[in-house]
Amino acid sequence: MKTILIFNISGIGSDTGVNTYCKQLESYICQNPPKKLRFYFVNLNANDKHGFNIVKTKFINYINIPSPIIARQNYNSIFQPAFGRTVADLLKAYIKLDSNIIIHLNWIDLGMMAGVLKSELGCDLNCKIILTRHCIPSRTLLHTNYKDFLTVRHNSFNGQLSYILGKELRHYYSIDKFIAVTECSKKDLIEKFAICEEKISIIKNGVAETSIELNSLGKAFLRSKYNLSIGEKIIVYVGRDEKNIGLRWLLDAFKAILIENQNVRLIIVGKINIAEIAKDNSEIMAKITIMGFVEQIKLFEIFQLCDLGIIPSAYEQCSYTAIEMMKCGLPILVSKVDGLAEMIENGVNGLTFNIHFKSSGISHDSSELKEKIKYALDNGNAEEIKKMVDFAKRQIIAIYSNVKMGNKLLEVYNAV
Repeated sequence: MKTILIFNISGIGSDTGVNTYCKQLESYICQNPPKKLRFYFVNLNANDKHGFNIVKTKFINYINIPSPIIARQNYNSIFQPAFGRTVADLLKAYIKLDSNIIIHLNWIDLGMMAGVLKSELGCDLNCKIILTRHCIPSRTLLHTNYKDFLTVRHNSFNGQLSYILGKELRHYYSIDKFIAVTECSKKDLIEKFAICEEKISIIKNGVAETSIELNSLGKAFLRSKYNLSIGEKIIVYVGRDEKNIGLRWLLDAFKAILIENQNVRLIIVGKINIAEIAKDNSEIMAKITIMGFVEQIKLFEIFQLCDLGIIPSAYEQCSYTAIEMMKCGLPILVSKVDGLAEMIENGVNGLTFNIHFKSSGISHDSSELKEKIKYALDNGNAEEIKKMVDFAKRQIIAIYSNVKMGNKLLEVYNAV
């Protein structure tokens, strides 16, 4: 028997891809309970008012560990070795640990804790650490230090590797197996961090067949439910950062489209600062519906009532937003970058537009984005768009199912 401890961090946001990933893994385990594996989901930073507690179910046990008091002033204390020792002591005291333990991390910043857990638990036990790398952290340099971003992107370190990537590298010292969700993430691990290929498995994100219930009453019913006009062409964007450069590109394209066609609406889903959006877009706000955070079932209804989903990201891995849009039968337009470029082939299962990383800054072809949006909206009922949507739906079953994801993870658990 092996004990599998799957770590997540509560309170960061239920709308993150990591949380969706963990929920899909839970669903898979409950539907396909593996033999000789005992599963625990360890939720760090759990709700303080309940304190430490363990919730037992038929196939999965849940261990909820509140953050240390100091984390209320310094959130990073969750990732420190001292908290790791506390977590290890709680695990040893309250649960039955088999001789073989696998700790499955889903946040890179927990890498420093991994070494402590392995040390504390591995004295008498065989403890292995797995990390699912849901993001490429160096991509965020795009916002903080564009020069360093380009250095990393073009592999032109010239001795600066430790300066730029040293912190991330330290998180990998104790990792025995990496799960990359895209080819570009695997390539990044090999080229930037010299991780041997044998330590990396590519397992794409997946969703359960039953996790997205399609509304059988159709687009007209759903638009009536949300007080939206049946005659408008509706675009949807999902995001949590009103300063995101991709959202600015979309808003600029939307302005240009409205000059030619007033019968278009943009829905923005996510925790967005409305005042920040309105500051530079007051003349088009009447054509923008900002819905804030919505629960998952409503999000899927929104996808079904819209005509086009857009993901204009400067970096992205195996996007759950893209998977869910495709599952809902929504045509999608994405930036041709990182994981999105692997997921979407222009004209086959969606549409793409190019972005460029130049020394002067990141840019895109505004006319290309505008024309791709217009094409999708003007030809929503055309055979070509229908073929793309149908092919995308088939890919969900063939490539992006949580059964496929779960089966491959079980292979990793049994092999390490």
